[in-house]
Amino acid sequence: MARKAYLNDSQSFLIKQLSNNITINKSLKKNISKNSVMLHVRRDNYANEELDLDYYFNCIKYIKNKHGDNTTINLFSDYMNITKYKDLMKLVDNVNLPDINVPENTVNTFSKMLENEHFIISNSTFSYMAAFIKNSKKNTILMPKPWMTNKKNKILNFAGFTEIER
Repeated sequence: MARKAYLNDSQSFLIKQLSNNITINKSLKKNISKNSVMLHVRRDNYANEELDLDYYFNCIKYIKNKHGDNTTINLFSDYMNITKYKDLMKLVDNVNLPDINVPENTVNTFSKMLENEHFIISNSTFSYMAAFIKNSKKNTILMPKPWMTNKKNKILNFAGFTEIER
């Protein structure tokens, strides 16, 4: 019970602190599109820890089985060549790639991530934090199991998070 209270307090604290940023605050207050899904695919700088694309396909299937085909999949990735994965591109509605020329890119991307109802996260704290902040009984949040294959795993899931084998 103490862990859950600590996590709930942490969630509230983070929301309060991040609300001080105008861009993030707008996203936190924005009405979310029903059945919008943040899909985060991490590729660059993840040598030997990249999730297989099957993980993402299984997560999308899980979301569609649970919420129906009327979902909007919003892909976020650090990998500029993500569009080469044609089978994945067929399943997504929007692609969000970083603009390396915009210093505020990280905040803008994170804000857009927060504007989703459901979350398919990679083994990245960036997408994890967006899902953590938005976690409620209304969300479906999917995360990889195990989180990492080459490091000792930490317990990162809690109520509202569902682990999907990688």
